[in-house]
Amino acid sequence: MTEKKKVVGYARVSTANQLANIDYTSIDSQIQIIKDYVESRPELELEEIFIDRAKSAKNMNRPAIKDMVRRIKAGGISYVVSYRLDRITREKFSYYEFERILNDFNVKIIYTNDLNTDDTPSGEYVKDIKIASASFERMQSSQRVRDKMYQTLKQGYHVSGLPPIGYLSGRKSKTIVVDKNCAPHIKKIFEDFLLGKKPSQISNEFSDAGICVPPRKLRCGKVFKAKPYSENIIRKILANPTYAGFVFRRTKGLELFKGRHKAIISEDTWKAAQRKLEENRGKRDCPEIKRRKDYLLKGKLFCTCGAHMTVTWSGNKHKDGSNYYYYTCTRKIHNRSNCGCKTQIAMRILDNVLLSALAYVGSRGLSAKDVESSTETYRESLIKEEAELNCGIKHLKLEIDRALERFGELGDDDILKNSSKEILRKKAQDLKLREERLREVEKELSALHEKFDMGKLQIESALENYEGIHEELTFEEKSKLVEACIKKLVICCDSTKSIKRNCVLKIYPTEEYAKVLGDFLQIEFNINNSRGLGLWEITSPFKLTCATWVKVNEKKAGPRGRHFIHSAISRLEEMRKNNLSLRKMAKNLDIKHGMLWREKRLLEGLSLEATNFLKRLRYVEDIQKFSFRFLENVANVPARLQLNMLKERLNKRVYPSSKN
Repeated sequence: MTEKKKVVGYARVSTANQLANIDYTSIDSQIQIIKDYVESRPELELEEIFIDRAKSAKNMNRPAIKDMVRRIKAGGISYVVSYRLDRITREKFSYYEFERILNDFNVKIIYTNDLNTDDTPSGEYVKDIKIASASFERMQSSQRVRDKMYQTLKQGYHVSGLPPIGYLSGRKSKTIVVDKNCAPHIKKIFEDFLLGKKPSQISNEFSDAGICVPPRKLRCGKVFKAKPYSENIIRKILANPTYAGFVFRRTKGLELFKGRHKAIISEDTWKAAQRKLEENRGKRDCPEIKRRKDYLLKGKLFCTCGAHMTVTWSGNKHKDGSNYYYYTCTRKIHNRSNCGCKTQIAMRILDNVLLSALAYVGSRGLSAKDVESSTETYRESLIKEEAELNCGIKHLKLEIDRALERFGELGDDDILKNSSKEILRKKAQDLKLREERLREVEKELSALHEKFDMGKLQIESALENYEGIHEELTFEEKSKLVEACIKKLVICCDSTKSIKRNCVLKIYPTEEYAKVLGDFLQIEFNINNSRGLGLWEITSPFKLTCATWVKVNEKKAGPRGRHFIHSAISRLEEMRKNNLSLRKMAKNLDIKHGMLWREKRLLEGLSLEATNFLKRLRYVEDIQKFSFRFLENVANVPARLQLNMLKERLNKRVYPSSKN
């Protein structure tokens, strides 16, 4: 019996009204036709039907057709079945791109109620005509809708969908009536604004008074929940001419028509508000942002709370006099909610981190999936080796115990005793080597479990001065790079400090760049913006350091930065030299007796190797890792393990936890 060929189907309707129809253009009819077609051919097997409801065919930016393309690229699909060509797309360039993908994966498309063409010149000619006809029909329909809306506007009717806040849908189609509950709020917004209050101040006052936008329900059943009057909402209200009795459209400019609805404010009040908005807009706009019109991560960067992040500036300036720009959460800046996120970050730091990470990953073909897969394989090999070592050590210990028993039974036979001693020595040496290797394996497994320097499994050493690889790119070139590679970015910060923080950046790549980055790549990095230095260090899944990070962080601790172990040793030596008791020494030094006793007990518990290790510490960052309480715990373990504990503490990094 031959294996059946797998088929996927695709169905689409353009508007929500078509979902309720029962004719052949409805979703249900298309689905049934596709199923009947596949069932009538025993050599085919329908795997899934992808459905786009109320989606236009002007482009391929539709969720279901994107899912279908991903399924085709996964392999195993032989045919795509659809009702007609115009269900796939009504735009010629989108169709040719879709057809190219099908050809790359050797997939053919079948239309159940349309002409199926072949690859002959005449077939291609007919197909081009059909695509051009579908595109012409779409453009003609759009033009008819625009013309009809324009004529309706000229007659004073409201044609722009949901009525603005302060109005409700009237009984007749395309009419609106004043909402008596919200109208006083609209009047107060205009009055306060003309009296000199800022939109943010009005928003805060409304929030304190508990005034919210009431919930609204459309005729189709869709419900909009109540929400606070945010700064953005108030700005939109102030700019909306509907409240002055107009209907309007925005094409090349604002075109006003006298409306049939009742005005909430006078025309003079609305015009005065527009003049004031224009004045404030000139004061508010930052010259550099206005001139540039864009910033690198516009529309792609999100806060961990889900809101977009935008660029703003502070009153502080750099040494060269330029403004200090930083990314900040729009939900926080506009007081839309009590957002407690700490995601403000200097624009140049985040831009440099992202571009350096993209350049690093792209230049090495490193994939997040590759790193994760390699790490998991390495972890499995370590677990297997650990089990083998444990088993071997157990057997060796049994053999040594038996050999010792036999050694005691040998009596005065020197030849056998010497032979047994040599065997015991070799077994003991083998046991020592296995135990040392077991400790190394356990240490590596512990490091992997704690995500310790995961990139070392792929990368031998950290790179320095890597930030310079994108310095020669213009802003336009950087923007094209980000646009081509990045679909979405989400940043979160686990620290409450604004200068030194641990951050996580999730990079969701575009479909083309997913081959390099996988489904997403999570970058964990530290920043240090003290004195405006703009330092950063990527710590996972690979290690990447900006040029100035190492120079700043390699400052020696200096005399006052020595570890307290030096002072403790000096005090203990002085006490022994002068034959002083603890209480007498504590009184001379003006410190508590109990503290001096704890220092003495600590030094007695630490091994010589551990003490010398602490005395050799040179950097402030290293010294701060070894607190008194931690060293007391170290002093309570066997002396042979103390040095390893100190070394592990010195090399251990603390990574932020991932958030969605």
